[in-house]
Amino acid sequence: MQLIFNREVAEELMGKYTILELEAVPADGKMLDVFCLVPSENIIMEISTLEQNIELHREFVQAIRDDNVATCLDLGQSLMHKFGGELDSFYQIIVDRCKETGSTKFSIPEQISEE
Repeated sequence: MQLIFNREVAEELMGKYTILELEAVPADGKMLDVFCLVPSENIIMEISTLEQNIELHREFVQAIRDDNVATCLDLGQSLMHKFGGELDSFYQIIVDRCKETGSTKFSIPEQISEE
């Protein structure tokens, strides 16, 4: 998966490529928007459903923002294997997080201090 860490660059590339927003992650005290570029060869067989899949992905990302666990669990399963499987690990991480924590919120694991 090719990641893009700059909203302006992602928006510029959207005219030529399939660019999908992922979740924002904390970095240097602020939230960093993250996007991925889906290679064309991964979606060629899905071209007839691409717009529908993109809309479902947008709903999934909005559910992450809204901390809507039920929607994330439902859409996460529906989106598996879409986009040529390119985002399956992303969907699985969010689904697992929802199941384990009851929330979609990103949290940084506490570091274990050596004593």
